Amino acid sequence: MKQIRWILLLLFFSSSGWKSNAQNINGERILVGRESITVINFPDKVLNINFSDDGAYDYYIPKRREEKSISLQFNKEQATGPNTGLLVNEGGRSHMFRIVFDSTYNINDDSRPPLWYDHSNLKELKTFVQKQKDVQSTGNDEASIAKQDKEQEEERKKQIEARKAEAALAQKKSGEEAAEKARDAEKLRKNEEAREKEEATLIAKTKKEAEDKEKQLQLALQKAEADKKAKELKDKKDAEDLAKKQAAEQERIKELKAKNDAEALAKAEKVAEEQKLLREQELVKKQAEEEEKRKKAAEEFARKEAEKKAAQEKLAQLEADRKKRDAERAYSEMGLWQRYGKKGIDVYNIPAGQMAMVNADFLLSLIRFAISGSQIL
Repeated sequence: MKQIRWILLLLFFSSSGWKSNAQNINGERILVGRESITVINFPDKVLNINFSDDGAYDYYIPKRREEKSISLQFNKEQATGPNTGLLVNEGGRSHMFRIVFDSTYNINDDSRPPLWYDHSNLKELKTFVQKQKDVQSTGNDEASIAKQDKEQEEERKKQIEARKAEAALAQKKSGEEAAEKARDAEKLRKNEEAREKEEATLIAKTKKEAEDKEKQLQLALQKAEADKKAKELKDKKDAEDLAKKQAAEQERIKELKAKNDAEALAKAEKVAEEQKLLREQELVKKQAEEEEKRKKAAEEFARKEAEKKAAQEKLAQLEADRKKRDAERAYSEMGLWQRYGKKGIDVYNIPAGQMAMVNADFLLSLIRFAISGSQIL
């Protein structure tokens, strides 16, 4: 009776005002299993999903998976499900499917194609609909519908096998490319290790230079302080000696004045004047020498200060660059390979089934890797 009902339904849609669009599916059998989820993909946005029988909603749960895809799930509270019709409107097209409950369908049985009906390609959809029309033109009796269902099932099996073969070939190619990239990553790792060694050597050398410059600057400061103290002591002693000498000269002149020895007095005053002039000349010369010495010391101090600063800045920059590279290295091509590629995860062409084993850290790595453009080494 159910087959007769479908024959009448198909005759109705074939002869009624149903739009004769070359891309409208009419009567494709869609299987729904007890445990599995049936998926149908379309080329455009799905607008409406309706069962031909309102009672079917008690047995099947239709959902819009994405804009262009729907799913059907069996209500496990029911023992079995009736065959019914499903109308789907998308992108100006109207499709009528025959929903058939198959209690024998086992998702672990590889001999049967998955409940995945892909009509997302417009060109392939048009070809599919034309084949439907060719088969339906031979008749709409029970035998013709059974033949149509069998041919559709065989065609689906061929398509699935072809896609499996394409996927296997693509996976093989991907594996070869991944192996080549792995070799390149290993070379990159060795080059990176050599670069890191050179970088460590340069940082150690720069650090020692910075420390040496700091020591030289501190020694220069200590020497300047010692020279200052020595000069102060010498100036103090020279001042004391000069004061004693001047006091002796004044005492000699005083004695000569008391004796009223004009000749000796004149001679003593002349010597005192000459000594005073000589001391003034020596003082000017000494001040000039000390100024020159102070100027050179200041220049030397400034040079050492600049060298120390430059060495410290160079060291800081090298260490900052190293920290940045260390932070980014985990998300470079080599870093991805080291953390995931060696574990068997394809970091270049992710297989569809692999996403379940990819954790949040790996996804973040892929995002940063994509942003960096694989330029971080």
